[in-house]
Amino acid sequence: MSGRWPEPPAGFVRRNEGAWALYAEATALQAVLDAGLAREEGWTGALAGAVAGGRGGTAILRGDERGRWRLKALRRGGATGPVWRDRYPGPKRPIAVLGATVEAAARGVPTAAAVALLVVLGPARLARGFLAVHELEGFEDLGARAGRGAIEERDLAAALPAVRAMHDRGVIHPDLNLGNILIRELEVAIIDFDRADFLPGPAPFASRQAALRRLERSCAKITGRPGPLGPGSEGLWYDLYAAGDGTLRARLDRGRAVGRLALAAHRARWRITGS
Repeated sequence: MSGRWPEPPAGFVRRNEGAWALYAEATALQAVLDAGLAREEGWTGALAGAVAGGRGGTAILRGDERGRWRLKALRRGGATGPVWRDRYPGPKRPIAVLGATVEAAARGVPTAAAVALLVVLGPARLARGFLAVHELEGFEDLGARAGRGAIEERDLAAALPAVRAMHDRGVIHPDLNLGNILIRELEVAIIDFDRADFLPGPAPFASRQAALRRLERSCAKITGRPGPLGPGSEGLWYDLYAAGDGTLRARLDRGRAVGRLALAAHRARWRITGS
């Protein structure tokens, strides 16, 4: 039955039987098996007490000697998310999520290291996926801070250079919002690399500008305004990302008018849909 399952990413092993396959980091395999994560019931049992976060919540397990694990059921986003929910047309996409998480870490992006992925095939080969990563102890996402008005300029001064470094390493995050940037003091982590692109060289300018617009939009959706520190702070996204590179800052600034129009269009849609 192994022919239907993609190969594991570097450093991972695969165990499969019938309609399921477990991908586990090689040195964590025994701990994953001992935690009951080779069967869907082990994941659903843990997630029955899930805490809020992401699409559908997460759960914490004791893990291994390196620390605790955070578990989640993979769920679809975007316009088709409410239709597909947690179903994928085959195992390729869930396994790509694992591969992207591993690749981002391999490229030096600070992120939660992957531990294991379970993929279960159902009728018509529709697949469900469950992912475990190492828990980032003491981190909080910027979305939560923005929601209670607690973002400080030093948070952004740590986060924006990390985003730029990610782009310099050729990683394009397609859903870069405040909820996917975590911070602890001045330490930053970036999570959720589903559908990420990995280029052989640095990310192009258009991808960088699109990422900053997504951050502005995320901030506006949470706080009602695109400026992270209130009115007049909209340029901070660009100033801190450019980090003194006047040429880059000027290019980003030339696209601000288009960005403002795009934000206005999104705000109109939020008013119509209520989300």
